[in-house]
Amino acid sequence: MLNLGEYIHQGLKGHPELGVPGIGLFKRTRIPARFDKESNSFVPPRYVLTLEPHDTDGSALINKIAKSEQISLEEARGSLDRSINKLLADLEERSAVTLDGVGYLQYDQEGILSLTDVQEYYEGLSPVKELSVTTVEENPEDDHLIEEAVVEEEYVNESKNTSNPEENAYEVIPDPEPEPEAPAKKSNALIWIVAGIIIAGFVLAGWWYLDQRRIDQNNLKVTDELTAQNLRADSLAQKQRTDSVEATRKLALKADSLKSDSLLTDSLNRQGKGKISYEIIVASLPDVPTAEEYVERMNKQGHHMRVILSKMPGNLKKVSCGSFLKEDEAYRALVKVQRTFAKDAWIARIEK
Repeated sequence: MLNLGEYIHQGLKGHPELGVPGIGLFKRTRIPARFDKESNSFVPPRYVLTLEPHDTDGSALINKIAKSEQISLEEARGSLDRSINKLLADLEERSAVTLDGVGYLQYDQEGILSLTDVQEYYEGLSPVKELSVTTVEENPEDDHLIEEAVVEEEYVNESKNTSNPEENAYEVIPDPEPEPEAPAKKSNALIWIVAGIIIAGFVLAGWWYLDQRRIDQNNLKVTDELTAQNLRADSLAQKQRTDSVEATRKLALKADSLKSDSLLTDSLNRQGKGKISYEIIVASLPDVPTAEEYVERMNKQGHHMRVILSKMPGNLKKVSCGSFLKEDEAYRALVKVQRTFAKDAWIARIEK
Protein backbone atom coordinates (compact mmCIF):
# COMPACT_ATOMS: atom_id res chain seq x y z
CA MET A 1 0.00 0.00 0.00
CA LEU A 2 1.31 3.44 -0.93
CA ASN A 3 2.36 5.98 1.69
CA LEU A 4 -0.04 8.61 0.33
CA GLY A 5 1.03 11.32 2.78
CA GLU A 6 4.71 11.00 1.83
CA TYR A 7 3.90 11.26 -1.91
CA ILE A 8 1.79 14.37 -1.30
CA HIS A 9 4.58 15.88 0.83
CA GLN A 10 7.23 15.21 -1.84
CA GLY A 11 4.94 16.40 -4.66
CA LEU A 12 4.30 19.76 -2.98
CA LYS A 13 8.05 20.42 -2.90
CA GLY A 14 8.03 20.82 -6.70
CA HIS A 15 4.44 22.06 -7.20
CA PRO A 16 2.52 24.82 -5.40
CA GLU A 17 -0.59 22.62 -5.51
CA LEU A 18 -1.33 18.90 -5.98
CA GLY A 19 -4.68 17.25 -6.70
CA VAL A 20 -5.76 13.92 -5.19
CA PRO A 21 -8.88 12.27 -6.74
CA GLY A 22 -11.72 11.85 -4.29
CA ILE A 23 -10.07 14.06 -1.64
CA GLY A 24 -9.37 17.51 -3.10
CA LEU A 25 -6.60 19.95 -3.96
CA PHE A 26 -3.66 20.35 -1.55
CA LYS A 27 -2.05 23.82 -1.69
CA ARG A 28 1.20 25.16 -0.28
CA THR A 29 0.86 28.82 0.79
CA ARG A 30 3.82 31.02 1.74
CA ILE A 31 3.46 33.27 4.80
CA PRO A 32 5.98 36.16 4.97
CA ALA A 33 8.14 36.94 7.98
CA ARG A 34 6.50 38.82 10.85
CA PHE A 35 7.04 39.93 14.44
CA ASP A 36 5.05 38.03 17.07
CA LYS A 37 4.24 40.38 19.95
CA GLU A 38 3.05 37.60 22.25
CA SER A 39 6.33 35.64 22.10
CA ASN A 40 8.45 38.78 21.48
CA SER A 41 10.23 37.08 18.58
CA PHE A 42 10.74 37.43 14.82
CA VAL A 43 9.11 34.54 12.92
CA PRO A 44 10.86 33.74 9.59
CA PRO A 45 8.96 33.02 6.34
CA ARG A 46 7.25 29.63 6.33
CA TYR A 47 4.76 27.51 4.39
CA VAL A 48 1.37 26.17 5.47
CA LEU A 49 -0.66 23.43 3.77
CA THR A 50 -4.38 23.74 3.04
CA LEU A 51 -6.99 21.47 1.42
CA GLU A 52 -9.65 22.76 -0.96
CA PRO A 53 -12.51 20.62 -2.33
CA HIS A 54 -11.83 20.28 -6.04
CA ASP A 55 -12.43 17.76 -8.84
CA THR A 56 -9.11 16.51 -10.19
CA ASP A 57 -7.77 13.54 -12.14
CA GLY A 58 -4.52 13.45 -10.12
CA SER A 59 -2.33 13.19 -13.24
CA ALA A 60 0.70 14.85 -11.61
CA LEU A 61 0.51 12.53 -8.59
CA ILE A 62 0.02 9.46 -10.81
CA ASN A 63 3.08 10.37 -12.88
CA LYS A 64 5.16 10.80 -9.71
CA ILE A 65 4.04 7.41 -8.37
CA ALA A 66 4.76 5.68 -11.70
CA LYS A 67 8.22 7.25 -11.84
CA SER A 68 9.10 6.44 -8.21
CA GLU A 69 7.75 2.87 -8.25
CA GLN A 70 8.90 2.24 -11.88
CA ILE A 71 5.47 1.00 -12.95
CA SER A 72 3.04 1.93 -15.74
CA LEU A 73 0.53 4.77 -15.48
CA GLU A 74 -2.39 2.33 -15.25
CA GLU A 75 -0.75 0.42 -12.41
CA ALA A 76 0.04 3.69 -10.64
CA ARG A 77 -3.58 4.84 -11.06
CA GLY A 78 -4.87 1.55 -9.62
CA SER A 79 -2.49 1.70 -6.67
CA LEU A 80 -3.54 5.31 -5.98
CA ASP A 81 -7.24 4.40 -6.14
CA ARG A 82 -6.75 1.60 -3.63
CA SER A 83 -4.91 3.90 -1.23
CA ILE A 84 -7.63 6.58 -1.53
CA ASN A 85 -10.41 4.03 -0.96
CA LYS A 86 -8.65 2.73 2.15
CA LEU A 87 -8.19 6.31 3.41
CA LEU A 88 -11.89 7.12 2.92
CA ALA A 89 -12.87 3.84 4.59
CA ASP A 90 -10.67 4.71 7.59
CA LEU A 91 -12.34 8.13 7.78
CA GLU A 92 -15.74 6.45 7.99
CA GLU A 93 -14.53 4.39 10.97
CA ARG A 94 -12.42 6.99 12.79
CA SER A 95 -12.82 10.69 13.44
CA ALA A 96 -9.47 11.62 11.83
CA VAL A 97 -6.74 9.99 9.73
CA THR A 98 -3.09 11.12 9.75
CA LEU A 99 -1.14 11.73 6.52
CA ASP A 100 2.62 11.47 7.09
CA GLY A 101 4.39 14.78 6.53
CA VAL A 102 1.11 16.63 5.77
CA GLY A 103 -1.26 16.64 8.76
CA TYR A 104 -4.51 14.83 9.51
CA LEU A 105 -7.85 14.71 7.67
CA GLN A 106 -11.32 14.76 9.18
CA TYR A 107 -14.92 15.56 8.19
CA ASP A 108 -16.44 18.77 9.46
CA GLN A 109 -20.08 19.19 10.52
CA GLU A 110 -21.14 19.66 6.89
CA GLY A 111 -19.48 16.42 5.78
CA ILE A 112 -16.58 18.19 4.00
CA LEU A 113 -13.00 17.02 4.29
CA SER A 114 -10.67 19.43 6.09
CA LEU A 115 -6.92 19.37 6.74
CA THR A 116 -5.19 20.32 9.98
CA ASP A 117 -1.58 21.24 9.20
CA VAL A 118 0.70 20.20 12.07
CA GLN A 119 4.02 20.89 10.34
CA GLU A 120 6.29 23.96 10.51
CA TYR A 121 7.89 24.50 7.09
CA TYR A 122 10.49 27.20 7.83
CA GLU A 123 12.98 28.20 5.11
CA GLY A 124 16.04 26.93 6.97
CA LEU A 125 15.61 29.52 9.76
CA SER A 126 14.15 29.51 13.24
CA PRO A 127 12.33 32.23 15.24
CA VAL A 128 14.65 34.81 16.86
CA LYS A 129 13.74 36.61 20.07
CA GLU A 130 14.30 40.36 20.26
CA LEU A 131 17.36 41.36 22.31
CA SER A 132 16.54 43.34 25.45
CA VAL A 133 18.37 46.66 25.90
CA THR A 134 19.26 47.81 29.44
CA THR A 135 19.50 51.58 29.98
CA VAL A 136 22.16 52.75 32.47
CA GLU A 137 21.18 55.86 34.43
CA GLU A 138 23.84 58.53 34.91
CA ASN A 139 24.80 59.46 38.47
CA PRO A 140 25.94 63.11 39.00
CA GLU A 141 28.05 62.04 42.02
CA ASP A 142 30.15 59.70 39.80
CA ASP A 143 30.91 62.60 37.43
CA HIS A 144 32.12 64.69 40.36
CA LEU A 145 34.48 61.91 41.53
CA ILE A 146 35.88 61.49 38.01
CA GLU A 147 36.63 65.23 37.72
CA GLU A 148 38.50 65.17 41.08
CA ALA A 149 40.58 62.16 39.97
CA VAL A 150 41.54 63.92 36.71
CA VAL A 151 42.63 67.07 38.57
CA GLU A 152 44.81 65.07 41.00
CA GLU A 153 46.47 63.16 38.15
CA GLU A 154 47.33 66.40 36.30
CA TYR A 155 48.84 67.82 39.49
CA VAL A 156 51.06 64.77 40.02
CA ASN A 157 52.30 64.90 36.41
CA GLU A 158 53.21 68.59 36.70
CA SER A 159 55.13 67.90 39.91
CA LYS A 160 57.20 65.20 38.25
CA ASN A 161 58.02 67.40 35.27
CA THR A 162 59.19 70.37 37.41
CA SER A 163 61.18 68.40 40.00
CA ASN A 164 64.14 67.60 37.72
CA PRO A 165 64.00 69.51 34.41
CA GLU A 166 67.49 68.37 33.28
CA GLU A 167 66.61 64.74 33.76
CA ASN A 168 63.43 65.23 31.77
CA ALA A 169 65.27 67.15 29.06
CA TYR A 170 67.79 64.38 28.46
CA GLU A 171 65.44 61.42 28.85
CA VAL A 172 66.35 58.68 26.39
CA ILE A 173 63.47 56.89 24.74
CA PRO A 174 64.43 53.30 23.82
CA ASP A 175 63.87 52.17 20.27
CA PRO A 176 60.92 49.80 19.92
CA GLU A 177 61.90 46.24 19.21
CA PRO A 178 60.83 45.01 15.79
CA GLU A 179 57.91 42.60 15.96
CA PRO A 180 58.05 39.38 13.99
CA GLU A 181 55.93 39.59 10.82
CA ALA A 182 56.31 36.08 9.47
CA PRO A 183 53.67 34.41 11.71
CA ALA A 184 51.16 37.18 10.91
CA LYS A 185 51.72 36.74 7.17
CA LYS A 186 51.31 32.98 7.49
CA SER A 187 48.11 33.45 9.49
CA ASN A 188 46.69 35.84 6.87
CA ALA A 189 47.55 33.44 4.07
CA LEU A 190 45.84 30.57 5.91
CA ILE A 191 42.72 32.70 6.42
CA TRP A 192 42.58 33.52 2.70
CA ILE A 193 43.00 29.85 1.78
CA VAL A 194 40.15 28.79 4.09
CA ALA A 195 37.94 31.62 2.79
CA GLY A 196 38.66 30.55 -0.80
CA ILE A 197 37.72 26.94 -0.01
CA ILE A 198 34.46 28.05 1.62
CA ILE A 199 33.55 30.31 -1.33
CA ALA A 200 34.33 27.51 -3.79
CA GLY A 201 32.10 25.17 -1.77
CA PHE A 202 29.21 27.66 -1.93
CA VAL A 203 29.68 28.08 -5.69
CA LEU A 204 29.66 24.31 -6.26
CA ALA A 205 26.59 23.89 -4.05
CA GLY A 206 24.74 26.62 -5.96
CA TRP A 207 25.68 25.10 -9.31
CA TRP A 208 24.52 21.65 -8.15
CA TYR A 209 21.21 23.06 -6.90
CA LEU A 210 20.50 24.89 -10.18
CA ASP A 211 21.43 21.78 -12.18
CA GLN A 212 19.05 19.64 -10.10
CA ARG A 213 16.23 22.13 -10.66
CA ARG A 214 16.88 22.08 -14.40
CA ILE A 215 16.77 18.26 -14.40
CA ASP A 216 13.52 18.24 -12.39
CA GLN A 217 11.94 20.77 -14.75
CA ASN A 218 12.92 18.67 -17.77
CA ASN A 219 11.47 15.55 -16.14
CA LEU A 220 8.23 17.37 -15.35
CA LYS A 221 8.01 18.59 -18.94
CA VAL A 222 8.44 15.04 -20.25
CA THR A 223 5.80 13.65 -17.87
CA ASP A 224 3.37 16.44 -18.83
CA GLU A 225 3.83 15.59 -22.51
CA LEU A 226 3.24 11.88 -21.79
CA THR A 227 0.12 12.75 -19.82
CA ALA A 228 -1.19 14.92 -22.66
CA GLN A 229 -0.60 12.08 -25.14
CA ASN A 230 -2.42 9.62 -22.89
CA LEU A 231 -5.34 12.01 -22.52
CA ARG A 232 -5.57 12.44 -26.30
CA ALA A 233 -5.51 8.66 -26.73
CA ASP A 234 -8.24 8.23 -24.10
CA SER A 235 -10.35 10.91 -25.80
CA LEU A 236 -10.01 9.19 -29.19
CA ALA A 237 -10.91 5.80 -27.69
CA GLN A 238 -13.92 7.33 -25.93
CA LYS A 239 -15.11 8.89 -29.20
CA GLN A 240 -14.81 5.55 -30.99
CA ARG A 241 -16.78 3.81 -28.24
CA THR A 242 -19.47 6.51 -28.40
CA ASP A 243 -19.80 6.13 -32.16
CA SER A 244 -20.05 2.34 -31.81
CA VAL A 245 -22.73 2.62 -29.15
CA GLU A 246 -24.74 5.09 -31.23
CA ALA A 247 -24.54 2.79 -34.26
CA THR A 248 -25.88 -0.19 -32.31
CA ARG A 249 -28.39 1.72 -30.18
CA LYS A 250 -31.37 1.09 -32.44
CA LEU A 251 -30.64 -2.64 -32.60
CA ALA A 252 -30.38 -2.85 -28.81
CA LEU A 253 -33.65 -1.01 -28.03
CA LYS A 254 -35.82 -4.13 -28.05
CA ALA A 255 -33.37 -6.17 -26.01
CA ASP A 256 -32.95 -3.18 -23.70
CA SER A 257 -36.70 -2.98 -23.15
CA LEU A 258 -36.97 -6.70 -22.31
CA LYS A 259 -33.95 -6.55 -20.02
CA SER A 260 -35.17 -3.41 -18.26
CA ASP A 261 -38.60 -4.97 -17.65
CA SER A 262 -36.94 -8.08 -16.18
CA LEU A 263 -34.60 -6.04 -13.93
CA LEU A 264 -37.40 -3.76 -12.82
CA THR A 265 -39.60 -6.77 -11.92
CA ASP A 266 -36.76 -8.34 -9.94
CA SER A 267 -36.08 -5.05 -8.12
CA LEU A 268 -39.73 -4.67 -7.19
CA ASN A 269 -39.95 -8.25 -5.91
CA ARG A 270 -36.88 -7.73 -3.70
CA GLN A 271 -37.73 -4.30 -2.33
CA GLY A 272 -41.50 -4.50 -2.10
CA LYS A 273 -44.18 -2.34 -3.64
CA GLY A 274 -45.24 1.08 -2.50
CA LYS A 275 -41.84 2.02 -1.02
CA ILE A 276 -40.03 5.29 -1.78
CA SER A 277 -36.26 5.66 -1.91
CA TYR A 278 -34.04 8.67 -2.45
CA GLU A 279 -31.29 8.00 -4.97
CA ILE A 280 -28.11 10.03 -5.57
CA ILE A 281 -28.06 10.35 -9.38
CA VAL A 282 -24.67 11.02 -11.01
CA ALA A 283 -25.61 10.47 -14.69
CA SER A 284 -28.60 9.98 -17.07
CA LEU A 285 -27.76 7.96 -20.17
CA PRO A 286 -29.76 7.05 -23.33
CA ASP A 287 -29.77 3.25 -22.97
CA VAL A 288 -28.80 0.36 -20.72
CA PRO A 289 -25.56 -0.66 -22.53
CA THR A 290 -24.18 2.85 -22.23
CA ALA A 291 -25.27 3.08 -18.59
CA GLU A 292 -23.78 -0.31 -17.72
CA GLU A 293 -20.50 0.62 -19.41
CA TYR A 294 -20.38 3.83 -17.36
CA VAL A 295 -21.16 1.92 -14.13
CA GLU A 296 -18.46 -0.67 -14.87
CA ARG A 297 -15.87 2.05 -15.48
CA MET A 298 -16.75 3.92 -12.28
CA ASN A 299 -16.81 0.71 -10.19
CA LYS A 300 -13.25 -0.02 -11.32
CA GLN A 301 -12.30 3.38 -9.88
CA GLY A 302 -13.73 2.38 -6.49
CA HIS A 303 -17.21 3.98 -6.75
CA HIS A 304 -20.12 1.60 -6.07
CA MET A 305 -22.86 2.43 -8.61
CA ARG A 306 -25.86 0.76 -10.24
CA VAL A 307 -28.36 1.44 -13.04
CA ILE A 308 -31.90 2.51 -12.13
CA LEU A 309 -34.41 1.40 -14.76
CA SER A 310 -37.08 4.10 -14.84
CA LYS A 311 -39.65 5.13 -17.42
CA MET A 312 -38.40 8.61 -18.24
CA PRO A 313 -38.96 10.60 -21.47
CA GLY A 314 -36.59 9.35 -24.13
CA ASN A 315 -36.03 6.09 -22.15
CA LEU A 316 -33.12 7.67 -20.21
CA LYS A 317 -31.39 5.44 -17.69
CA LYS A 318 -30.21 6.96 -14.42
CA VAL A 319 -27.04 5.87 -12.63
CA SER A 320 -27.20 5.89 -8.81
CA CYS A 321 -24.27 5.81 -6.38
CA GLY A 322 -26.39 5.49 -3.23
CA SER A 323 -29.93 4.66 -2.07
CA PHE A 324 -31.51 6.04 1.13
CA LEU A 325 -34.90 5.64 2.77
CA LYS A 326 -34.70 9.08 4.43
CA GLU A 327 -34.38 12.28 2.44
CA ASP A 328 -32.13 14.05 4.97
CA GLU A 329 -29.64 11.16 4.92
CA ALA A 330 -29.55 11.29 1.12
CA TYR A 331 -28.79 15.02 1.09
CA ARG A 332 -25.98 14.63 3.63
CA ALA A 333 -24.40 11.97 1.43
CA LEU A 334 -24.99 14.14 -1.67
CA VAL A 335 -22.69 16.85 -0.28
CA LYS A 336 -19.81 14.37 -0.05
CA VAL A 337 -20.43 13.05 -3.59
CA GLN A 338 -20.51 16.56 -5.06
CA ARG A 339 -17.31 17.53 -3.30
CA THR A 340 -15.38 14.41 -4.32
CA PHE A 341 -16.14 13.24 -7.87
CA ALA A 342 -19.58 14.34 -9.23
CA LYS A 343 -20.36 18.02 -8.66
CA ASP A 344 -23.54 17.81 -10.83
CA ALA A 345 -25.08 14.95 -8.81
CA TRP A 346 -28.69 15.36 -7.65
CA ILE A 347 -31.40 13.56 -5.60
CA ALA A 348 -34.18 11.60 -7.33
CA ARG A 349 -37.33 10.38 -5.54
CA ILE A 350 -37.99 6.85 -6.79
CA GLU A 351 -41.22 4.96 -6.14
CA LYS A 352 -40.63 1.23 -5.99
